[in-house]
Amino acid sequence: KQWYQRRVPITAGIRGPGSLAEAEFLCMVGLPAAGKTTWAAKHAAAHPDKRYNILGTNMLMEKMKLFGLARERNYHGRWDELIDRATKILNTLFKMIDKKLDKFPRNIILDQTNVYESARKRKLGNFVKFGTKVAVVIVNNNAELGKRTKKREGEEGKLVPEHAVMGMKANFVLPKE
Repeated sequence: KQWYQRRVPITAGIRGPGSLAEAEFLCMVGLPAAGKTTWAAKHAAAHPDKRYNILGTNMLMEKMKLFGLARERNYHGRWDELIDRATKILNTLFKMIDKKLDKFPRNIILDQTNVYESARKRKLGNFVKFGTKVAVVIVNNNAELGKRTKKREGEEGKLVPEHAVMGMKANFVLPKE
């Protein structure tokens, strides 16, 4: 076998923020099926230079596998268990991020409902060093939310229990800052 060596010019790739002072943290806020994940994905795609990392329980549940098979359309009757596990994993990830972000700053979009003020404040505590912090709030009227919920159920098989959604509606607090 003969190996060939050739010189390839080095070009600068797309870089993320140079420091946490330059980093952006976007916190999605809205009920399930409101369009948070869609907005986050479109925003990240429209700004490739920012190299956003989208974090959330939905992203984690999509990555979960059972016997090597993706968990697609497998939420029925198991939502509470799945969301509990994904939330624990995400909280562990937050602790790891807090230790690593000083060395490796990233722009982050937190894609969760974040409707409870206390939970939102607790999560934001992990990102206080970020230079830019923005809450992206998405609110739909009941008819639109119902339509989007049915569409998601049909396409993804994902059904958030009504009691969970009603609890979120009752406790929905808009960000103040």
